[in-house]
Amino acid sequence: MSKQSETLRNIKYKFTLSPSEQNLLSRYYIIYWRRDYLFETFKDSPYITHQDTQYIPVLASPAAEIMSCEEVRISFRKEKNADIGYAIIKTSTKMKDSNHVHRI
Repeated sequence: MSKQSETLRNIKYKFTLSPSEQNLLSRYYIIYWRRDYLFETFKDSPYITHQDTQYIPVLASPAAEIMSCEEVRISFRKEKNADIGYAIIKTSTKMKDSNHVHRI
């Protein structure tokens, strides 16, 4: 696999990105949401809409685990000049106390 192919694959599927991968993005941040809020955000659409941008949801944890947890971590990212981004979704084992995350 070429370096460019690997980078594009990481952007679509890897939860945490390297600084060089982050430089290819116009948006990249991680937030914590209640699981119920997550499913409410895209019950009428196959996309998650956040801050006026649509994201394709990508499960990084098994669906059964996500359905049974109270909180999920979501890594939002969007490539520069792209119309749509990716939301990588993982289970959250515990509430984090950090100024770098946003909870809804």
